[in-house]
Amino acid sequence: MKRIFYNPYYNQEDELSLFGCGYEKCQGDFSDGPGVRKKYILHYIVSGEGYYEVDGHKYILKKGDIFAIYPDDLVSYYANKDNPWEFCWIVFGGKSAHKYYNNIGISHSRLVINNVDKAFLVSVTDCLKYIDENKETCSQLRLVSCILECLSHIDKATYTERYAPSNKNHVQNAIAYIEYNYGRGINVNNISSQLGLDRTYFYRIFKKETGKTPNEFLTEYRIKKAKALIAMGVDFKNIANSIGLKDVYHFSKLFKKLVGISPSEYRKMNNTK
Repeated sequence: MKRIFYNPYYNQEDELSLFGCGYEKCQGDFSDGPGVRKKYILHYIVSGEGYYEVDGHKYILKKGDIFAIYPDDLVSYYANKDNPWEFCWIVFGGKSAHKYYNNIGISHSRLVINNVDKAFLVSVTDCLKYIDENKETCSQLRLVSCILECLSHIDKATYTERYAPSNKNHVQNAIAYIEYNYGRGINVNNISSQLGLDRTYFYRIFKKETGKTPNEFLTEYRIKKAKALIAMGVDFKNIANSIGLKDVYHFSKLFKKLVGISPSEYRKMNNTK
């Protein structure tokens, strides 16, 4: 089964323009290439399996995968003989075509997108149906909308990965939370909960990024603030409250553990400088 449409009004000078689209249920001997294309092409695997080769890489493809072709790349693709694929595709170009590839996470280092919603197939088949029903009055804007719909399905599949906070961002957010809330008696559980992260995972990435455990960082930050308050002449009870510790005894013990001397000794040393 095969259905192909080529747009007689394709215009490379438009921002986006649909060159064609189609659908094919392939036989086991299906192959295409090696060859060079002059347009941007997206194939969506409806069922079965196949292979895509480009720039020395061979990708094994299955249901729900999309493989992208860039203009002027030497590519070949072919069906699995025992389980040949069924796929649909769109071919497009225009001044902004390359930008749209970039915007949805496609690049030469990522030519295959996994687990794309079957809505991609629906968008292509709806477009083919529209073309059949409006052969003489086919709207170019409607054809562009088909491109955008298909791109949006890929955008959805890659969105979380592209915009999910990195480990570095998680740690930066944790530090900002500590700096703003250290005086409220927060602990590591509060921080990981605020970030929506598992405590063990948070501990691991924080230690990797900073070289310190979250608790070590929080404690050192509190003592740093305590030193500044000591230098200002604030009494120890208020210092303990200000840095989020429950009492003066706890503060004194923690301070001596980290600094090596008591808060009183530190104040005397500070006053004699």
